[in-house]
Amino acid sequence: MKITDTILNMNHSTLERIRIMKIKFLKSSVLTGVLGMLGIFCVSIPTQAVNVNGVINATITLAGACSINGSAPVAGATWGTLDFGSQSTLFTTATAQVNGSGSSPISLQCATTTPPTLTIISGTNDPNAGSGHLHAMANGSKYVSYDIYTDAGHSSKITNGTAFFTSANNGTAESVNIYGQASGGSGLTPGNYTDTLTVQLTY
Repeated sequence: MKITDTILNMNHSTLERIRIMKIKFLKSSVLTGVLGMLGIFCVSIPTQAVNVNGVINATITLAGACSINGSAPVAGATWGTLDFGSQSTLFTTATAQVNGSGSSPISLQCATTTPPTLTIISGTNDPNAGSGHLHAMANGSKYVSYDIYTDAGHSSKITNGTAFFTSANNGTAESVNIYGQASGGSGLTPGNYTDTLTVQLTY
């Protein structure tokens, strides 16, 4: 083989390698460009948010309730006072109004299923009330008879066992007006006369 042929062969081989390298380079460039475009394409399209709605259930259970003079009713509690004041042993008639708190009537506030009612059950000294009267205040063996009414004119007497007040049952405070009238009698002695009326709230 001649030297010139060797050089030509080498040049041909070199050129072939260069051609192959160019092809590889072009393929690599094209692939890189495609991947780059795909990357740009992916970045340019934001991910779509997924919204799923659920619910929260709120609940509350209310029981019917009443308050007397601003407080929950308690068995045996004093709901009112009927004070006829100071009188002489010779008095004939004395009047007064039941006060629930201070100088105000009994206050009843209710919101229940059934309209609440108030009923006088009895008085401690009822058996010793004078003729025509239902209640009596006692001082030892001496008694002052009295009655209670729903009106200041003392025409609507409150009797034992019968509801005398029915609440409007609308959640607002109501005044329960009770009026008393005591009657004097012979043989009364000085002292403090007292009685206790049992009142029932039903609701």
